[in-house]
Amino acid sequence: YRDRLAATQADLGVLLEAVGRAADAEAAYRAAIDILEKLAADHPDRTDYRAWLASAHSNLGVLLTAVGRAADAEAAHRAAI
Repeated sequence: YRDRLAATQADLGVLLEAVGRAADAEAAYRAAIDILEKLAADHPDRTDYRAWLASAHSNLGVLLTAVGRAADAEAAHRAAI
C-alpha cells in the first residue's frame, strides 16, 4: 500500500500546485519523497521506486523554482539525479 500512498501524495502535490497552493503542494511532494525513500531502501531491486523518487524530487524542484527558492530548487533537482 505504501507505493499507492506515495503516488497519491505526489498526485496531490501536482493538483495543489496547479491551483496555486504552493505550500501545500510542497508538503505533499515531501510526504511522497519520505515514503519513496523508505520504499527504495527497503526494495533496492525495484527500479520503479527509484524512478518515482527522482520524479517527486524533480516536481519539488520545479515548484521551488516557481516560488523563487532557487537554492532549495537546486538541491531538489540534484537529489533527482
